Amino acid sequence: MKKTFSILLLSLCAAAVSAQPRAIGGRVGDGLEFSYQHTVERGNVLEVDFGMAGFYYAPGVEAAFTYDWVYPLQSWKGKGNWNFLVGLGMGGGFKWGHNGYYTLIAPQTGDGDGHDYSKVGKNSPTEYSGYLGLALRLAFEYNFEIPLSLSLDWRPIIGPALGDRWAGVNYGGAFEGALCLGVRYRM
Repeated sequence: MKKTFSILLLSLCAAAVSAQPRAIGGRVGDGLEFSYQHTVERGNVLEVDFGMAGFYYAPGVEAAFTYDWVYPLQSWKGKGNWNFLVGLGMGGGFKWGHNGYYTLIAPQTGDGDGHDYSKVGKNSPTEYSGYLGLALRLAFEYNFEIPLSLSLDWRPIIGPALGDRWAGVNYGGAFEGALCLGVRYRM
């Protein structure tokens, strides 16, 4: 009975999900991310991004989930359509290398090994950090008449960060890797 109920529930969920418009593609900026958008009520979208962050500055992996409100730009009279998106959600990641965009809260000192950990983020290859925080999104999106969309979006992740010998606030997500070009195939 449980198995039959579970299969029925999964089938109904799959049917509901497949009936909604969605888009799949990527985001390219100071990193490369896989991007999935799923349209929900009133044309708004749920977006999930996952990928490599920080090709240039601090390599790592990052994931974000946002609920985006979509505002069509009605003044556009040409082919295709423009949208403005405003989103809010959660995100996090793990980076290694130079982590200079953190405000220190509690550096550890006095461990007797002669290192000054109050100067973290100065190109030490052993530095790493994990962070979790609020993900915001502002984007302009153009939908072609063919099932292709391009977007320019800013998606910072700002919140607490923990390093190998310190704790702080990740405010670098507002600059580093936040501005991207998105390319998606609409299904």
